[in-house]
Amino acid sequence: MSDVAVLVPTFRRPEMLARCLASIAGQDLFSVDSSDRVTVIVGDNNPDASACTQIAEMAAGYPCALRAIHVTEPGLCRNRNALFAEALAMRADYVVLIDDDEWAGTDWLSTLLGAMRQTGADAMVGPVHTIFHPDAPEWFRRSGIGQSDARNEALPTGSRSPKLASHNTILKGEILTALEPPWFPLELNFLGAEDQAFFWRASAAGHDRILWCAEAALTEEMPLARSDRRYFIDRSLQRGTSAVIAAKIINPLLPAGRARHPLRITLKEMLRLVAGLPMLLLPTRRSRYIRHAIYVAGRLQAHLGHQRNFYGS
Repeated sequence: MSDVAVLVPTFRRPEMLARCLASIAGQDLFSVDSSDRVTVIVGDNNPDASACTQIAEMAAGYPCALRAIHVTEPGLCRNRNALFAEALAMRADYVVLIDDDEWAGTDWLSTLLGAMRQTGADAMVGPVHTIFHPDAPEWFRRSGIGQSDARNEALPTGSRSPKLASHNTILKGEILTALEPPWFPLELNFLGAEDQAFFWRASAAGHDRILWCAEAALTEEMPLARSDRRYFIDRSLQRGTSAVIAAKIINPLLPAGRARHPLRITLKEMLRLVAGLPMLLLPTRRSRYIRHAIYVAGRLQAHLGHQRNFYGS
């Protein structure tokens, strides 16, 4: 028998959370004679604990254990750390991560667990498919914001994962024991890239078999309110800034030879930017190129000591 912790951080999105939890409740794993014991834990980061009330009302009719914790200190890293502490306390064999704005097909959880057991991976990451609002502008749809890369989709299950993510991810519970908390650096609490920092540390500690699970896809919805230029610019800048800051934070914790080189990576991205200039002439590629240019600008900002608190403060 394996203990499985499914962790869901949330903040003031009751409708999306309800949809996410309903999709977990519909997993085919609960309709067969499974030896897996699943516990779903929601981390409520809202000061008024509204999600805790919501979960209490849902728990009685749920097909597996469902509970919530109230994370009073704000920030995504604090929420994720509190959820990891819960998974560690229950000695979970597997830890599954899903965001509150995502929902799963019926075979999602059984697919992740089966792939982990078949491959012996330390962690596996799956794709997330984005649904845009019908009124979202075409340039935004083409920009790649919030979308799974088509090149990743083509990778077979068991390949090295092309991304490090803290959503649609499963990992061995022993990784939590191997790493000293906080698992997600508090310096990234409002910045993002906390998932990269976590997996860099895990890899350096010998848990480096982070593989791709092509069949375990999730779906998310991109709200119309985010499908605009402001979100496009802020999100692109934040990705660049947080990646550099994450590397600077994690490097002192990594053994010799495993350090990241953020300035070297920035220079490479700048060369890619120059080489890709012709994409500005192609309407279907222009917004992707501009997104990359803003990402590089975010990296440069970080090297100059600036940071962008994308998730509030």
